[in-house]
Amino acid sequence: MQRAWRKDARVYRVGAALAALAVALVACSSKQVDTRFQPVAVAVAELGAIQQGRCAEVAAHFDAAVKGGLDAPGLCRAWRDYERVFGNYLAHGAPVSLRRGSVTVVRVPLTMAAAAGEFRVSYDPQGTIAGIFFLRSGVPVPG
Repeated sequence: MQRAWRKDARVYRVGAALAALAVALVACSSKQVDTRFQPVAVAVAELGAIQQGRCAEVAAHFDAAVKGGLDAPGLCRAWRDYERVFGNYLAHGAPVSLRRGSVTVVRVPLTMAAAAGEFRVSYDPQGTIAGIFFLRSGVPVPG
């Protein structure tokens, strides 16, 4: 009888240790940072950087095609021109992302002083900017 109790106690201790280890692993894994690309969060951060004149930070993520037609100073100029036409930036609404083939398009509605607008940025599968636009509100996303 004594021996059976010791065996059961060992099994219980091993089982308890495994359960504690499983709980610790789950707790540690829940604290890990999600490193997957999050296009909506990135687009909002890039909009903020552009508004603050930190266009080089955004331009560093352009793909080759965008780099061929737009540089950091040009991006800042485009934003200033956009504000001249649509009025000063007041706020942005809830961003929406959608897929067009392998590209993720993020649409950020803008409240500008003179007219509603939209910041639109497209990302390729690697998270590189494949398109960046300051638009009037309501421009459809190409198909």
